[in-house]
Amino acid sequence: MKSADVRSLRMLRRAKDRIDREYAEPIGNPALAAGAGYSREHFIRAFRAAYGETPDDRQELLDSGNWYSFTQRTA
Repeated sequence: MKSADVRSLRMLRRAKDRIDREYAEPIGNPALAAGAGYSREHFIRAFRAAYGETPDDRQELLDSGNWYSFTQRTA
């Protein structure tokens, strides 16, 4: 794996961790994208490619309180 790929995955993981950690407060895609160094559109596509869901999907899942579904998807 190229170092650029590893760096990209690391930035996406930080965004995912931020969503998980701060789920009680909505975080907009522009803020997450800026933190990861992507445009909003590229960030959404890269996040979906890495995790199989969009950042909005993940936030909605966490907001719903459906923890069983959450644990099954991340296991």
